[in-house]
Amino acid sequence: MKFFDYIKMAFKNIWRRKLRSFLTVISIVIGSLAVISVLSLVFGAEATFKKQMESIGQFTLVQVTSDQQGGGGGPFGGQEVKSEKDKKKLDDTIMKQIREIPHVVDASASVQIWNIESISRKDGNGKQYRTEMVAEEINQASEKKILAGRALSSEDDKGKIVIGAHLVGSLGFSSNEDAVSKTLVLTTQKGYQGDGADIPDPKNGKDDWEKMKDKSTTLEAEIVGVTAPPAIGSNGGTFITMKWGRLIESWSNWQEDPVKTEAWKKAQEQRQQKEQANKFDKKTNVDYKNNSGGDMMQECPDCMVLTYKSMIDEKGYQSASVKVDNRENTKSVADLITKLGVGAMTADDILKEISKIVKSIGAIIGAIGAISLGVAAIGIVNTMIMAMYERTREIGIMRACGAKRRTIRRLFTFEASVIGFLGGAIGIVSGIVLSKVANYFINKFLIAQSVSATDVISLPPWLILATLILTTFLGLISGAYPAYRASKVDPVEALRFE
Repeated sequence: MKFFDYIKMAFKNIWRRKLRSFLTVISIVIGSLAVISVLSLVFGAEATFKKQMESIGQFTLVQVTSDQQGGGGGPFGGQEVKSEKDKKKLDDTIMKQIREIPHVVDASASVQIWNIESISRKDGNGKQYRTEMVAEEINQASEKKILAGRALSSEDDKGKIVIGAHLVGSLGFSSNEDAVSKTLVLTTQKGYQGDGADIPDPKNGKDDWEKMKDKSTTLEAEIVGVTAPPAIGSNGGTFITMKWGRLIESWSNWQEDPVKTEAWKKAQEQRQQKEQANKFDKKTNVDYKNNSGGDMMQECPDCMVLTYKSMIDEKGYQSASVKVDNRENTKSVADLITKLGVGAMTADDILKEISKIVKSIGAIIGAIGAISLGVAAIGIVNTMIMAMYERTREIGIMRACGAKRRTIRRLFTFEASVIGFLGGAIGIVSGIVLSKVANYFINKFLIAQSVSATDVISLPPWLILATLILTTFLGLISGAYPAYRASKVDPVEALRFE
């Protein structure tokens, strides 16, 4: 028999038992569709993520953290994490050393603003939204993809802010352009004592300080630009300059002015000497000679001055972005940065780790699809064995007419292979259709978030071909035993079979 004769007879025999063949094919379709869906999502997501990183220049950046966890101790590496005691503060001294490293174009320190609890529109309905606010140094290393308006400038002081595109709709703006130049109200945590807070006057006593603990402060900021969401990390809510960040993340308090305090004490001593020379003043209950200043706010309010203490200067920066002149140099720059005692990670490192995680998840889910294919293979075996019993007499006639054992084996093997091929082909078509539908909704969502990446789920040609070969080979293997059984049927007994 010729090759096409085997194919023709295979389709004819499958058609004879339509329902049983259909159910067997469906089991192959489900298994192949599961495998295709998982693999297309894994490879598509990885490719999309990489494309996003390239579009915003992440591959020429090195992410620096305040300890060596970022260099490999966290979920993305293997270096030993330093203890809290041994951590090195990421401060201006370290930032200067980083900028002096060869191939470094610039470096931008950043810190999350914890004192801001929520934001809202000044001209809106007053509804407040929680967001992650980041203060950063403005230079080439902090450049972002601006969708509307402009980026923050190093000349910007207080009251200027850039928001992420995903906040535009939440805040009630009709478009990115509509958000530019509008004013936001920033609501601080209760007890806020930073820039813009109404610090109680010492003359008013301690009651005002107690009330301040339950009081929030509101600051205003003009939206100067809207930025695209980042490919790495969650930073991307709102951005302000480090100048303003230092003022917000500060702590203000009344402290003694040494000059005024000393003058006040001398005046009090002179007055006491006139009244009761060097004696304890029972009326005020204060020994002015030994006064340490503990009650100075009440005793001499005019001796107090308002001071500000920056939490950023005290604790250091949380992270920094370092721009490198070329992608090939990011690894060497990261190695030199870690020698300074802080952590460093390149975009390639992050991409590799994310790829491992995604592929691990894909392997687990893909294993479930492989199990369904295994069940489908058992279904093929069962279908072909039943076909052998039903066609025993037909096999006897073919053998009596001179058909060889290998001819019978090929008939059953081809029939099982065709079942596997049909299941794989239908699974591929179904996968393509489902991916188109899924991409439509995913693209719609990403566009709403101002993300340029599209078609996250993709079916590369090699995956389509591999799936077709896999299901056909699965049918071939599954049909091997029934084909062997069929070829061993005794022609004489087969002709007597009813």
